[in-house]
Order: sequence, then C-alpha cells, then structure tokens
Amino acid sequence: MPSALRQSGSTYRWRKIRLAYQRELERLGSIPCWRCGETIRSGEPWALGHIIDRALGGDDSQLAHEHLNCSRRSGAELSAMLTRARHDPRVWSDTDELYPGDDERLARARSTPT
Repeated sequence: MPSALRQSGSTYRWRKIRLAYQRELERLGSIPCWRCGETIRSGEPWALGHIIDRALGGDDSQLAHEHLNCSRRSGAELSAMLTRARHDPRVWSDTDELYPGDDERLARARSTPT
C-alpha cells in the first residue's frame, strides 16, 4: 500500500485517515499510546504513527495513535540511528533484532538518504 504521505508533507488522503483515527479517539474517550502504553485522552495532543517507520519500509497499513512527544522522540532516535548507520554498519544489529527476517526492508532503509 503506497503511503498517503508524500515526501513534501501532508496530503488530503492522510488528513482523511487521521480524521478517522481522531473520531475513534473521541468515541472511546481514551486509547493507549502504542509506543509507551500510557493513555492518550481525547483533547490531548497526539500523532498518528507508523508501527513500522516509513524509513524502514513501513506503509499506511499499520497505523496507531501515539503521544506527540513519543512520536517526536522516536523520529529523532530513528534519524540518529540512520545517520550513525551510514558511518558504522554495526548500528544495524539493534534494528535486526526489532525486525527479524526483514532483510529486504533493512537493505532499503540502509540505502535511503537521510
């Protein structure tokens, strides 16, 4: 499934997907952040995150609510890891454990410019 997001940022399709998740949060009143497990309450800032980051080959088929701070922290950590991996391939040993057997996605992520 191609991503609703483009390299340049948000799109109409992505906003429509996010609105559906917003309505789910409002209907339920609260939902756990998939990254930290803590509760996100309706009205709190949140982000719609890719369970497998796009930089690692993820797509829009696996999305979940996450705290805005969890999303930002994860993005910063991934960016730092990708930058380090360009200079030291041993950095990928941690990622290989997170996504075992996913060599094709990891190979694409290793070759993706940051």
